[in-house]
Amino acid sequence: MSEVLGSTTEAVRRLEARGIAPRRARRLLVEGLKSGEVAAFFVRPFDHKRKRADPGKLTDELIDVGDEPSASVALMLEPDTIGGGTSMVILRPQLEVNLLDVDRLAERLCGRTTDETPKNRGGRPAAHNWDAALAQAVTRIWQYDLPKHRDDLSGELLDWFERTSPKPPERRTIEKKVAGWWALLQLIAAAHCELRPSDSSRGGT
Repeated sequence: MSEVLGSTTEAVRRLEARGIAPRRARRLLVEGLKSGEVAAFFVRPFDHKRKRADPGKLTDELIDVGDEPSASVALMLEPDTIGGGTSMVILRPQLEVNLLDVDRLAERLCGRTTDETPKNRGGRPAAHNWDAALAQAVTRIWQYDLPKHRDDLSGELLDWFERTSPKPPERRTIEKKVAGWWALLQLIAAAHCELRPSDSSRGGT
């Protein structure tokens, strides 16, 4: 399988170029590295020898720092352009990823339509799936209760959009939606069901 290696920063930029938001792009890369979908290697900078990284040992911190932990280091003398003489540089193997795997990951994600809102009757697609977002808010109330502040719910919905949508809405847009839903959500949180469903209309299996 062909490989084109690059830094994690370059990998995130490739995802962003597909229209994926920066925070979601980084999260997707981390998930891809940890699952093994995106191959990673530790590359020695002085001779470019590489070693395949174990996905199970790739922590968030290691991915951010990029140095192989507990690896042997190489020392190199290079000219000191400011003070003259030479300075000592410590070289550790650096984490690089297969950018072709990143491209395949982006193609798979951007090809999904499950988090897109169905087209309106007029034929124009809605920008974001607000019905699904409202369903998430209601389910959140059933499982965890209504948060004390609207800002908390707005932040949770932003995180949900960033995990499920290639192009999440801006936070202020979510805040406007939550403000419009808030009175209804408060009623849902305080309500007790007084309906009496018949046996034939009960859900379940």
